[in-house]
Amino acid sequence: MEHIGYNALMKTGIKTITTTHMPKEMEWGVFYGCEQPTEAIMPETMQELPSMTFAECKSLKKVHLPQTLTKICNTAFNGCTALESFTLPDSLKALEGNAFSNCTSLKEFHWNKIIDTLDGYLFSGCTSLTEIELPPSI
Repeated sequence: MEHIGYNALMKTGIKTITTTHMPKEMEWGVFYGCEQPTEAIMPETMQELPSMTFAECKSLKKVHLPQTLTKICNTAFNGCTALESFTLPDSLKALEGNAFSNCTSLKEFHWNKIIDTLDGYLFSGCTSLTEIELPPSI
């Protein structure tokens, strides 16, 4: 596959998200509003998670991101209300704004050691996130 366009699989009945090969180009919002998947596995070649990739995926509980990922774009997980815990891949350097906004069940967030960029409203509306310790690399 060479290209996945924006909102290509938006609000479909997809139950499982597993990608083994990364297309040359993946635009924003590919899985936006898919309410059924509980787990997503992204390919080992992925370097950037586009904006709104999993936004409003209300049943998403687990996400497996590759160790090649360096950036999570804005609103990538906005409104993933079932997401309770998240661990950044060791390779990640940047989190754009609103990446986890309105993830109302998010209780635990595990940082890596090399992240150096955090944009605004990162955890806006994350009402279950009561404590966070920023890594010294910030």
